[in-house]
Amino acid sequence: MQRTGKRRLKMPRAKIIEAFACLVLFFAAPPLRADDKAPVAVQWYVMDYPPSYIVSGPEKGTGYQDKILDYFASKMPGFRIERHPAAIARLLSNLSNGVGVCSGSLGRTAEREKHMVFSDPILYSLPTRLVVTAAAAPKVRALLDANGKIQPEKLAKAGFVRAGVVKGRTYGPVVDAFLARHKDEVSSTGRTELVFRMLARGRVDYSFSYPDEAGYYARIHMAADDDSSFTTFPIAGLPDVMASYFACSKDAVGRKVIGAVNKVISEHRSRTVTTPWTHYYLSWIDKNARHDIELAQDHPAQR
Repeated sequence: MQRTGKRRLKMPRAKIIEAFACLVLFFAAPPLRADDKAPVAVQWYVMDYPPSYIVSGPEKGTGYQDKILDYFASKMPGFRIERHPAAIARLLSNLSNGVGVCSGSLGRTAEREKHMVFSDPILYSLPTRLVVTAAAAPKVRALLDANGKIQPEKLAKAGFVRAGVVKGRTYGPVVDAFLARHKDEVSSTGRTELVFRMLARGRVDYSFSYPDEAGYYARIHMAADDDSSFTTFPIAGLPDVMASYFACSKDAVGRKVIGAVNKVISEHRSRTVTTPWTHYYLSWIDKNARHDIELAQDHPAQR
């Protein structure tokens, strides 16, 4: 008599072991996520300080630090830079207390290093300088010392009597001390652009500023077609150049950002201050200032 019913199939022992191993691997592997390869978000705080950062108006995003950040961001595809305008106090607080927070154009100090991680130097720029009109520049050149710098006390002898400054601004110990000694010959105003307008119109004889500031206000606020409106000169007692850095919060994300930044820097490191992003800064300063940057190409910090 013929049996009815389904026939039981037997699976070879090797196949059973193989199937079991696949199940183990499947459940042991971490679940795949759509965002595993997504760029890491970085909260990047910027100060409104033209022409370093320009955060509003028709020139928004065209500052030299804006463009430097653009350059580095293009070389670091693993990060998504999210920019936030902020005052310096908030910026420093977030760097010290936040997570995945960065900023640029900062000086490096021992106190800040307690809470932040710094990159290698990003940019070598010029410190505060004497600012005069281009027409008055030859008279200043005649006063320069053996190092090509001006001692402010010599200005009065050449007819540079009245200084124009921004009220409440500090220009550093050397310049502040000079201004304090000659406070009766100082005219102050609350806005930087007004100082440069007074200088251009002959209401003051000289001022002090970073050279990129003078270039910015000549170009943007005074509609100058070139950088010949003002000429700047180095001041005796001040350093030849200053280094600025990127800084990030002292956490895993911050350290990864700084590591990526330093990798970009190392690819362009040389003994010259002219890196691929330096020209963003140079485009804002006068010819005399650019000459001084070129002289600084053998600065020890570059070696």
